[in-house]
Amino acid sequence: MAPIAFTLAGVTVRFGDRVALDAVSLDVRAGERVALVGPSGSGKTTLLRLLNGSVRPVSGTVRAGDDDLASLSPAGLRALRADIGVVHQDLRLVPNLRVSQNVLAGGFGRQGLAGAMRAMWRPRRGDLERAHALLARVGIADRLFERVDRLSGGQQQRVAVARALYQDPGVLLADEPVSAVDPARARDTVALLTDICIERGLTLVMSLHNLDLAREFFPRLVGLRDGAIRFDGAPSRLEGSAYRELYRLPHAGGGPDGG
Repeated sequence: MAPIAFTLAGVTVRFGDRVALDAVSLDVRAGERVALVGPSGSGKTTLLRLLNGSVRPVSGTVRAGDDDLASLSPAGLRALRADIGVVHQDLRLVPNLRVSQNVLAGGFGRQGLAGAMRAMWRPRRGDLERAHALLARVGIADRLFERVDRLSGGQQQRVAVARALYQDPGVLLADEPVSAVDPARARDTVALLTDICIERGLTLVMSLHNLDLAREFFPRLVGLRDGAIRFDGAPSRLEGSAYRELYRLPHAGGGPDGG
């Protein structure tokens, strides 16, 4: 699948009276690697959800490739989402199913529900071989028939990555994929995701609280605060006043934004 570019122009998103994103404009080139950084509640997750059409703006436009998401039919939106792999913060695996079944569930978007269910419960040899190859790439080939709830947290993360790759996507979106693991495993996971996207030429957009990891693995950082982009550039530029502006405390003695 060819990598996907995104263009946001003057996008505003509201949830009730709360403005989650405020007149955001952003271009992400096909094959680019971008980390979304900033304090909690700044709009990073909402921005990721915009990119795969899970959230609709109240104003502005979101384009994925040549498609204006607002103009897509339900079938067109489903087809677009089949080209966008997502690694969710909570992984969204089915714990009492085998690893193979969870990976094969990545075919839902292209096969439809009936076809994907057949693939999960009566998989063809070729489907299993493809799932096994993806699990080998993420380092857990020997877990193909293991139940997911018997895996470690790090292994479950890798199942979620393999499931997203099974879609054969043009882009990977990852929402805080390492928030629940120790620092060493977090670095390994971010390294794995970036390496895979470089190998396959995929667009990668990842939200990260860990600024050190974002600086190490991403050539471009987009910093959000209060629903607006406050920084966009190379990691080396997020220093001094730019850093203080993005991460400043809301008041003396306070903590970062919640949510």
